[in-house]
Amino acid sequence: MKLDHEKLQEYGKFLLTIKLFPYFDIAHYILMCLVVREDIHLYQTSIPNFHKRHPLACYMSSMLLCFGGPMVTHFLLGEPILDDFKTHQNLLIASVVWYLVFFSPFDLFYKVVKFLPVKMVLSACKELQRTRKIYDGVLHGLHLYPNSYVIIVAAGAMKGAGASFLTIIERFNRGLFLPNTGEFLHPSFATKGSILAAVLFTLERSKLIEVHKNLLFLCVAGFMMYVKLMSLFLKSFDPFIPFENLTAAVFFGGIMDALRRAKKSSKASTAPADDKKVTDVDSKKTN
Repeated sequence: MKLDHEKLQEYGKFLLTIKLFPYFDIAHYILMCLVVREDIHLYQTSIPNFHKRHPLACYMSSMLLCFGGPMVTHFLLGEPILDDFKTHQNLLIASVVWYLVFFSPFDLFYKVVKFLPVKMVLSACKELQRTRKIYDGVLHGLHLYPNSYVIIVAAGAMKGAGASFLTIIERFNRGLFLPNTGEFLHPSFATKGSILAAVLFTLERSKLIEVHKNLLFLCVAGFMMYVKLMSLFLKSFDPFIPFENLTAAVFFGGIMDALRRAKKSSKASTAPADDKKVTDVDSKKTN
């Protein structure tokens, strides 16, 4: 068992120290551009070839999602929002990826990255990158605000899933306004998973839980990858939903609402019988 534990820690250390640039960043850029393209196909079918008619709007929406996490984090921490654009490498790579996803000859690049085995590899790479972003965000928050756990968790979570909160803005940039689809109304697994991961990393860094950071990182990264890969096969796969339903029932009046509905249904079912009894009594009196 000791050997297995040490092996797991080595795997976690490898994932925690592996160089992400440029391959894992490319996977992230590809998937973010795919999100924009598929969103256009879903909500803007009334405008044929939207990305060809409005390439600038399409480009800006894609870049918002590609760099949304760091931008939201910098905004929350009072740092320059465009701090990640000090070097042009990431922006240049993201721009090339955007062009290939939307304008490659014969749409070949889009068809390749949409192929399920390829998308599975890209998704696994992206979730590893997301976990690293959350971890780095927690460390950054600890450095700036060592005694504020709320800010530390927020910095880590937004670093990993901040782009989700910019979806409504990037849609508005494309002339589409869907206020009922905001992340606060319908949080995605990326947001919920990022918050949970940020909490765990914060507890570990603050020595509030006794677990090695490499082992914790391996578990969190493996969980994020597993859920993402499962969601490729099961469109609505979210392991948090059962806990959300239980929490809603216990703490947010779910049980009381169920009791009220049961009481109303029982009254509705007994009402016809009572009316019949009253009618029979009236008829007897008349006779």
